[in-house]
Order: sequence, then structure tokens, then C-alpha cells
Amino acid sequence: MEDEDECSAHETSVGVNESKEPPKNKMRKLKSSIWRHFKKIGRDKERVEKAMCRGCKKPYRISSTPGPNGKNYGTSHLKRHLTKCKKKVYFREKEKLKQALVKIPNRVCLNSDCWTASTSEEYLCLTAQYIDDNWKVVSKILNFFRMIPPHTGVESAATIYDCFKEWGVDRKVFSIT
Repeated sequence: MEDEDECSAHETSVGVNESKEPPKNKMRKLKSSIWRHFKKIGRDKERVEKAMCRGCKKPYRISSTPGPNGKNYGTSHLKRHLTKCKKKVYFREKEKLKQALVKIPNRVCLNSDCWTASTSEEYLCLTAQYIDDNWKVVSKILNFFRMIPPHTGVESAATIYDCFKEWGVDRKVFSIT
């Protein structure tokens, strides 16, 4: 009798779902690095899953089921889009910064930082600092580039001056450190 009770108690606790709710499907973790740049937005009226680019806000199909043309939509097309989108965002932000630098009435201070990588290649980072209308110090990287030999003072000065002209600050530079 004791064995019967033990057995029946064991049978009722194994494999029985006590709640009335259906079991939830587990969501797979999104493993691709592409998901840092895209946000899932759900399904459209045709029940196709979509994701939106965080840069340009365009929606893209991400369903793993074949689309109307018989293709699967994984993440390859998102990676291709991101390559183009990053360039567009870069040029848009660069133009905004150029306009901001042109509009500021005061001078710009520039910091240059040079270093050599373990591969013996030399790099230069040029940072602009200025005070905005709210009296806040703004610091923006203008250029980061590899210095092509020879590394003479004349060559370095010419490279930095070309950067000034590109950004439109050649007449606003107060100091370079």
C-alpha cells in the first residue's frame, strides 16, 4: 500500500502542467552583431516579420520563411544595408559638424595626438575643442588617419592644414597642442 501511494504521488508530479496557460515558446537569442543596429518591430499586415534600421529608420524583412520571390531573409541583406547606411550617417553627421563649426563665433583649439602602432605605422588624431552658445566645452574628433612617411615637420603641418581646410576651420584656429 505504501508503494502504491509513493508511485501515484510520483506520477502526478512528473510531466503535469498545473496551470491552464499554454506553454510559451522560447525566443532564440539574437546572435548576430547586426542586431545592435536593427530593432525588431513585429509583423506587418501580411504577417511578415520586420526590423527597422536604427540609422535611417527604414524597415526590412527578417522572416526566415521564404518570401514572395522564394528567398529566405536572414541577416545578410541587413549587413549589406548597414555598410551603405553607416556611410550615409557619417556624411550627414560630418556635414552637421561642419555647419556647427562655421557658425561658432569664437576660435577653435585643436589637440593632435600621434602614436606608433605595434606594426610601426604612425597615426594622428586631430580633435577640435570649442565653447558652444551654452558655455559648454565641446570636443569632437575631426580626423583620425595614418601618417604616411616621411614624418617631417613640413609633411605633418601640410597634412594638418589640409584637415583644417576640409573642415572649414583654417581661419578659426586659436591653438594647436
